[in-house]
Amino acid sequence: MACGQVQNTGICIEVRGSISQYRGPDSAGCAGAGCAAIFAIAPPQPEQAEADHLFLQRVWAEHADSGVSLRRGTSSTFSIDSAGGDGADTPLSAADSAYLCGFVRRRVFDEWRHAEPSLSKVSGSFEIFNPTHGANMGWHQDGYNQGVYIAHYYLIGDNCEVENTAMDWFEIALPPPLPATDGDVGENYSVELLNGVLDQARIHRISPRNFVAFAFKTPAQQRLVVFEDVECYHRTPLTAHVHAGNLQRQRRRPIARFVFYGVRDDGQPAGFGAETVLVSEPTVVTPHDDMCTLPSGLLQAVKSFAERAGHEKSFNEALVAYMTGTQEVVRWLRCGSGINNPG
Repeated sequence: MACGQVQNTGICIEVRGSISQYRGPDSAGCAGAGCAAIFAIAPPQPEQAEADHLFLQRVWAEHADSGVSLRRGTSSTFSIDSAGGDGADTPLSAADSAYLCGFVRRRVFDEWRHAEPSLSKVSGSFEIFNPTHGANMGWHQDGYNQGVYIAHYYLIGDNCEVENTAMDWFEIALPPPLPATDGDVGENYSVELLNGVLDQARIHRISPRNFVAFAFKTPAQQRLVVFEDVECYHRTPLTAHVHAGNLQRQRRRPIARFVFYGVRDDGQPAGFGAETVLVSEPTVVTPHDDMCTLPSGLLQAVKSFAERAGHEKSFNEALVAYMTGTQEVVRWLRCGSGINNPG
């Protein structure tokens, strides 16, 4: 690789039509041998993609203070089925609720059903995540069960210029699952404590080899990032520490968030990474070794941290420290790292 950076050989990408599946390592660390749990859905035609973006951006602008959010007690739910029985229960206007259903149908349901023809229904919830309600820079899951997927679409927040690259990407990791144990590891633990121990053990397995950064793009290029919560870990970029309180006060980084699940014709749960693929859609599998194409803001932050360390750290070491979220990295970011930080 020309730039001499880490090769991310722990993840393989399977391109199936307009959906790119990211398959992580298995418990033994074999690249691409684990489950497919991250999906990037290509946008529709530019005109439709622009209209979708403007719709979500307007909803954000109109509801930035009150929020369209389950977390604030305002339930926004939708249901899309193969018979065309679309419906939504939201605080939005009837026209906006109908557009929301159309968005979910063309950018989730239709794409999913193209790969899994037995898909009959998708149900879920919608919210505009308001950064004023907080941001989590630690690796975490949101607590949903297997078969529940989260989709993120990124918007432009208040007081944010398009060229702001300090945190214009999404960080997600597919650490290998823990090896199976022969003994009863839970004998001396409560369920809650055991889950916490295992959770931390998986987080400690996050590395450049199982990490993906999805950069923000123009509306016409913006992919819908979908992931199965139970299999992945995600976080707000650690560089958000640069903004200190401004991340919340200036309402940076709003996100349109969809949480959903699918049901097949036989009533069974539908998997987004289904093996059933149309014969006319060949699968292209490639190693995810494009660490040279890290989002520019992340690349700059890691390079700056390596240089700030007095050349004691290589780029690879600095990248690992960033992913781990060491106290050294966090202190450096909070003190002002010199990376792009407008406002």
